[in-house]
Amino acid sequence: TVNIAMSGTGTAPPVATLGASPVSLSFPTTTVGSTSSTQSVTISNTGTASATSFGMANGDATHFPVSGNTCGSSLAAGASCSLNVAYAANAAGTNNTALTFSYAGGTNVTVQLAGSGVAAPTANLATAPSSGSFGNVTVGQTSTALAVTLTNSGGAAAGGLSFNNSNATKFAVSGNSCGSALNAGASCAFSIAYAPTAAGADSATLTISASGGATVVMSLSGTGTVAAPQAGQLSLPAAITMADQQVGTTSAARSVTISNLGPGAVNVLSVVSNNGAEFAIGANGCGTVQANTACAFDLTFKPSAAGARAASITITSNGTNSPQILAVSGTGTAGAPPPPPVAQTVDVIEYFHAGFGHYFITYLADEITKLDNGTFAGWARTGKQFKAWTQPTADLSPVCRFFTTAFAPKSSHFYTPFAPECSVVKSNSVWSFEGLVFYTMQASVTGVCPANTVPVYRMYNNGQSGAPNHRYTTEMNVRAQMLAQGWIPEGAGTIGVIMCSPP
Repeated sequence: TVNIAMSGTGTAPPVATLGASPVSLSFPTTTVGSTSSTQSVTISNTGTASATSFGMANGDATHFPVSGNTCGSSLAAGASCSLNVAYAANAAGTNNTALTFSYAGGTNVTVQLAGSGVAAPTANLATAPSSGSFGNVTVGQTSTALAVTLTNSGGAAAGGLSFNNSNATKFAVSGNSCGSALNAGASCAFSIAYAPTAAGADSATLTISASGGATVVMSLSGTGTVAAPQAGQLSLPAAITMADQQVGTTSAARSVTISNLGPGAVNVLSVVSNNGAEFAIGANGCGTVQANTACAFDLTFKPSAAGARAASITITSNGTNSPQILAVSGTGTAGAPPPPPVAQTVDVIEYFHAGFGHYFITYLADEITKLDNGTFAGWARTGKQFKAWTQPTADLSPVCRFFTTAFAPKSSHFYTPFAPECSVVKSNSVWSFEGLVFYTMQASVTGVCPANTVPVYRMYNNGQSGAPNHRYTTEMNVRAQMLAQGWIPEGAGTIGVIMCSPP
């Protein structure tokens, strides 16, 4: 027997071993309709043999598209390949799946995928209040404006804003600051007023739309009513005191204004003095006086003797409390009348705001400074002005000044030397009384100013700029230009003299 020693070493057969890095991908929240940026996956063969029959299966290729895939059908030992994965959100919600990599004789390798989609931000419009109910409004009148705030509470701007009013004639929109777009989280404002043209219920819808589809609808309603005719009531001055007058001579005519406090028109039937020899009624412009308007008649004083003189003026009408008595008095003097006191004069400067289409006058130094230096933005001098007195005398009437912001963003001032008109406007809650600003003389009922004075014409814009405004001028050519633009003359006589200023 012969023994031969033998030896050997056994080795494992070559095999492929695949691994993925990373083993999971989580994508950031993505807006619906958008695709995220890609993330990379690397597949490595750490085994000793090639991985054959190499393949990849995507559990949800719609939401997780693969690109840039460098992996073929086999992967050599020690080699790597890569690919890119993105997340495509086509609806709001969460999506999960896996990429599965398989090869011959080996265990599958998976890469978990996760992503979530969110809806794209949109505009969301709302109004406050959400609807408008104007109640009963008399036909021919306009309700108090309803202030409305439009808010975009959404996450995107509302572009291409449009206002569709189904009944704009009766439910008019004004003061609209919204423009063509409204940013996310922003608000704007406008106003709606109801003006019925006939008795009965009215309604409308105001639809506000944006180009992205955001829409809000306001329901509007109101009822037109016809007020029963009611008698008006005349308001008279408390008393009239004529300036001292030389015996046997006749004073200049003094215009006496009476106003109708409403609610109906008043027909003035007669104006009679019980002492016509000394206190004579001249030109009488009082016939039919509409509610909230005024009329005037002229009164002269011719004392027949020195000392205190008196009379009663009886105004008979179809108004409430008719007849009404106005006490007048004066003093006759034996010699020449004393010279009137001298009052200082100032220049009343006119300004214009092109953005508002409004005129404004003032003589106050502080206001003029702020208007000129831009503190009150948008105003510029027109180069026009007239004079006024700053102290009262027996012949001068104070001028009331009022202010309103009821037509925001526009504001307006109003001036009147007529005490009854001043009282009527004071009773209107829309207007704020700012005081007596200067003094002027009043024209006669026919619009004639006293000697050595200059007529001041008042014109009303008839609401052309969306808010009331008046212009005051001493120039006939300016008056003609404004009337040609549709402005309306106001004041005494057919020409509309509101007051008489120093020359």
